Amino acid sequence: MAKERGVGILFVSNHTNEIDPFVVGLNVPRRAPIIPIYAVARVKERYKHYGTASMFFGGRLFWAGGSYPALQGLRDYSKALPFHETVLKRGRSVLIFLEGGISDAPLTIAKGGAGYLAAKTRAIILPVAVCGASNLPARELFAGKRRFFASYGKPILPESICKVSNDIDPESCKDGSRRILESIRAILVSEGYATENQDGTYRYIVR
Repeated sequence: MAKERGVGILFVSNHTNEIDPFVVGLNVPRRAPIIPIYAVARVKERYKHYGTASMFFGGRLFWAGGSYPALQGLRDYSKALPFHETVLKRGRSVLIFLEGGISDAPLTIAKGGAGYLAAKTRAIILPVAVCGASNLPARELFAGKRRFFASYGKPILPESICKVSNDIDPESCKDGSRRILESIRAILVSEGYATENQDGTYRYIVR
C-alpha cells in the first residue's frame, strides 16, 4: 500500500523510556524494506535536565543513529517537521512519539505532529505500543531482568482519521493523533502493560 502511494511508513509510538527507539527498531525484521527508520527527537537543548548524561542525547550522536529533531515551539508543523515530511515523501520510514516526550500522565496526551505527517504525506500509519520499558532502572536493563518489546497494531489509513490535504487544519491533526493514541492504548491494555484508572486516566503496569 505504501509503495502504491509512493510514500514511506509512519510508525507512531507511545514514549516510555529513552531506549524506546531501539526497542521499536530491533523488533522490525532486518530485511524488511521499511529499514532504516528515522526517528523524531527533541533539539539538544531539551535534554539539558539529564545532567552529565545529556551529552549522549541530541546533536551529532542522535543524527548518527538516524534521529533528527523537531523544531518545537514554532506553532507551525511544516516548520517543525520539514525533514521528516521529506523523508516520508521519499519513501522512507519515520518514527514519531505521539506524546512528544516521556509523560508523567501516560497515554493521555496526543500532540498533532503525527496527525500532520499523516495528513500531509498520506503515509500509512503503523501504531506501535512499547511494552514493559516504563520505569526501567539501568540495573534492570543491563541485568536482563525485564521483558520489554514493541507490539504493532493494524495499519491505519490517514484519510480514516483526519483530513488529508495540503491545507492543513491543526485541530484535524490533533484529532487524528488522538485516534492513533486510542489504538496504542488498546494494544497496551490487551498486552497487559497498561490499565485504566477509575478517573479515566491510564497507568503503565510493570511486569
